[in-house]
Amino acid sequence: MASSLTGTRLVLRLGKRQGRLASVSWISATVQSPARAAADIDFTDAKAVYASRSTPELVSALMVLQTCRIQPLVTNAEWLLKTAKGLVGASLVDAVVKRTFFAHFCAGEDEKTIRPKVESLETAGIGSILDYAAEADDTAIPSNTAANTAAAAGGSVSHSVASAASTRQDVARKHRYTGEEDCDAHVEVFERCIQSVHNVSPNGFAAIKLTALGPPAILRRMSKAIVEVNDLFAKMDTDNDGVLSREEFSEGYRQYFHTNDANTGDIEGFWSLESVLSKLDPQNMGRIDIIEWSQLLQIEHLPALTSRCRNQGPLTQAVLSEGEIEAANAMVERIEHLAQLASSLQVRLMIDAEQTYFQPAIDNTVINLQERHNREAYTIFNTYQCYLKGADDRLRTDMERAQRRGYRFAAKVVRGAYMVSERELAELEGYESPVHNCLEDTHACYHRAIDSCLDAIASGQKTELMVASHNQRSVEHTLTRLQSLGLDQQCGVYFGQLLGMSDHLTYLLGANSFKAYKYVPYGAVGEVMPYLLRRAQENSSLLGSVAMETRMLRQEITRRAFG
Repeated sequence: MASSLTGTRLVLRLGKRQGRLASVSWISATVQSPARAAADIDFTDAKAVYASRSTPELVSALMVLQTCRIQPLVTNAEWLLKTAKGLVGASLVDAVVKRTFFAHFCAGEDEKTIRPKVESLETAGIGSILDYAAEADDTAIPSNTAANTAAAAGGSVSHSVASAASTRQDVARKHRYTGEEDCDAHVEVFERCIQSVHNVSPNGFAAIKLTALGPPAILRRMSKAIVEVNDLFAKMDTDNDGVLSREEFSEGYRQYFHTNDANTGDIEGFWSLESVLSKLDPQNMGRIDIIEWSQLLQIEHLPALTSRCRNQGPLTQAVLSEGEIEAANAMVERIEHLAQLASSLQVRLMIDAEQTYFQPAIDNTVINLQERHNREAYTIFNTYQCYLKGADDRLRTDMERAQRRGYRFAAKVVRGAYMVSERELAELEGYESPVHNCLEDTHACYHRAIDSCLDAIASGQKTELMVASHNQRSVEHTLTRLQSLGLDQQCGVYFGQLLGMSDHLTYLLGANSFKAYKYVPYGAVGEVMPYLLRRAQENSSLLGSVAMETRMLRQEITRRAFG
């Protein structure tokens, strides 16, 4: 697996460096330039928001959202559904759910049944991000699975404990892993999703999760190794400026590694000091930074590197075994296969972000995918969770890496979906929570990430951005920045919201020729029930937003009924 260790929690301290997809067919070719400012769009105009929606649709939407506001009902929804199925049968319960919550939050069960919803969205100037939403609880991971058993030994808390923490009140999907056959089955599901985007919504995206394609514990082990490799750079960077001179690097390298090739596992001398310096600084510029350091290292190189370690410390303990490397290779081969399929069909892939103990491995994998598949088109999008401290710094480092390596940078920015479990796990393991201490810090980080991408686009850097948010303030912030930078609606900035949520944002953005998208889940009713429960819970917690939507729905229904 030629996979460099590019995922990192370190950030490159660089000065700002200076240095777009064709208009999609369903968006009007006549656009205003620069983009309209936020002040020009009235997101409270219910008539304009629901202009393309029928009255029965609005009534159904109002009933669903009103139900989501009944806290005891939402809290006990899973028990109520189970009880109802026991009393009247699963078929009747599923039929009721299908006509209500399923119809509101999902597009259909398969490629054929999602087509009307996708076409309806396109009529309103809205694209689709397709996601097969069937799922299972990953707390059921068996302890005797070979890959998980071997890999879990590398963490201070077992994967099953971390998984249990991750199920508490988070709003993101979990995948079950019981063996490689599960991963192969997930590949087939993702293949069909990519094909459906090509067939039904050729201007759309497909969303996938990397934890569905390999043993979760292997991802944890990979992440641990990546973190230790980059921590080593931080230890050598004594003045904490993100850059090492050749002299600083040599001094640090000698401190941690034997520089004599004798009696090491590095038979070919790949990790001798002279060899490493020549690879990190081939032009003899006299400087080495985290991008070059992480780009050099590959998972399979670590045994040879650590054979030179003067002391057996965290880096040595983080090295993957041959069996773990084999499992990691299988995972990378699966995602590479999907990336090749998406590229051949001109479908864009969004790789979801996940828990911090997975994320370095996910970032590493996605960055390598981008380097291979984002040369000529924006095929692979990475996701940045801005409720995490330093998320905007990590985005800027990855953007700089893309510029240096000559590929297109594509990012989706979200606030995040694992806040509760991240804080719980940090408390359990006794480390500082990676989550921002307050909501305003998260908002600020989110807006800094947006600004960094917009500045790059304005300067001509090959960058695209998906602003995935239900927060009106963030959408308005983006619109204002677009106008101030003189960027039009077709500059490579997308807006995304979940189907059935924040329609006042999506529909008005689409109506004003911005690249607006709905995240469109689909799958059999019984299989997507966990997704529907999470959406109900999420809406029950977003009291202000949901109250605004229900108020606008009532206003438009009343206007249509009484003029």
